[in-house]
Amino acid sequence: VSRGARAAGGRTIGVILQQFQDKNVHCTAAVEMTSVSDMRSRKRGLDEAGDAFIALPGGLGTLEELLEILSLKQLGFHRKPVVLLDALGYWQPLLQMLDKGFADGFIQDHFRGIYTVARDPAQAIEQVVSTSSWQPSGHDGRGGGTA
Repeated sequence: VSRGARAAGGRTIGVILQQFQDKNVHCTAAVEMTSVSDMRSRKRGLDEAGDAFIALPGGLGTLEELLEILSLKQLGFHRKPVVLLDALGYWQPLLQMLDKGFADGFIQDHFRGIYTVARDPAQAIEQVVSTSSWQPSGHDGRGGGTA
């Protein structure tokens, strides 16, 4: 993803655990790379650096980070776009669970708008760009890093 973003003229920012950098098991494609000692610092760095959040299909870490960024948005700590890229229906079970949370009253209906769902990368980018609260951090009009 980082290589593709850079090839298209985008700016990428990486936040990596020092232990991964020490073992040289990381992608060196990011223009700016910051190493940190723990996961909380890594997530804080990604949260602060990202202009928007597009959740690609992933594992437990991705799920945990997605739910945290949604919780922070729900609480009003940020107004950045959050998009679930639902490639091949990957996020459908989570979306069903969120729908149940809304239906059962555990999540208030007015929070339905804190995320959007995209079927492909082009639609995900379109949703980020069309979000009125989104302002790119880059100086060239193409935006900053997307975490």
